[in-house]
Amino acid sequence: MAKKDIFDKKITDNFNLDDYRQVNLDEICGFCFKNIFSKTIQINDIFVKKCLNCGVIKQCVNMTYDDYINWYQNYDNFIKKRGDIPYFDRYEHDHMIAQIRWKRHKRILGEEPPYPVLDIGCANGANIDFLNSIDIFAVGIDIRKIYTGKSPFYFCNLENLKELKKFVSEMKKDLNLKKFKTIILYDVFEHLSYPFIFMNNLKKILEPESYIIIDVPDFFHKKAKHHWRKIEHLYYFDEAFLNKFFHELNYKLIKIDKPIEGKSVYYLKY
Repeated sequence: MAKKDIFDKKITDNFNLDDYRQVNLDEICGFCFKNIFSKTIQINDIFVKKCLNCGVIKQCVNMTYDDYINWYQNYDNFIKKRGDIPYFDRYEHDHMIAQIRWKRHKRILGEEPPYPVLDIGCANGANIDFLNSIDIFAVGIDIRKIYTGKSPFYFCNLENLKELKKFVSEMKKDLNLKKFKTIILYDVFEHLSYPFIFMNNLKKILEPESYIIIDVPDFFHKKAKHHWRKIEHLYYFDEAFLNKFFHELNYKLIKIDKPIEGKSVYYLKY
């Protein structure tokens, strides 16, 4: 008997985000769209439950999708109250980290990641400003209006197909551009409400043989406890789970890098 895929690709055929905006995020798994969960337990001071279909661990936030997106509009204030430096005030730091990351990407892949590049969740824009400064054409998008850089930027949520189509239309008009050869997600994936839909939507703006670089916490590493964060991180997963997830969505895993303890970087090809 053939093994049944746990990530139901049929959901993408008729997915309409508007149908899910007022659904409590605690009642549906954004990876497999099932609503079969374990009892709620507490791990690292976070209330979570496990999806009994795909196995991912999901934080209980008691929010709708719209509630969650609206919460992120004040994310920098939340960060500041927590004692961290908000994105508004860390442009120079992020610009320096962008250089370190890009050098490592070249070493891991054995070549310069091709451009144009899309930085999803670009925040203050330091990363795309760095890339454009070394003649690698890069565009940024974010769901928050906190951009302070100089490069092309669009306000867009790629979980929403309507916004994706608008983004492509605006890019074509402004930049004569429709697709990308490298997509970067730094500290974004674990914040997504519907990762399955998001990763499928990326295919609409990727050239053949493109790269996707995804930086995520290694949640179950002994030095990653600080990545268990209330509200911020909706899903908690391990390497085996993500390997299966990306494989079933027809993304080829090239390498998993461990730049620091408690962090993993997935290099995918589409």
